[in-house]
Amino acid sequence: MNEFVRMVKGIKPRVFYIENVPGLLAFKDFFIFLM
Repeated sequence: MNEFVRMVKGIKPRVFYIENVPGLLAFKDFFIFLM
């Protein structure tokens, strides 16, 4: 899972930080969907 997180951060590192809360919530939902 750590490798996947690194890959996502490598592809779009700034998008999640710019969107802040909505981006984090969407990322959490996506992460929960994977697990």
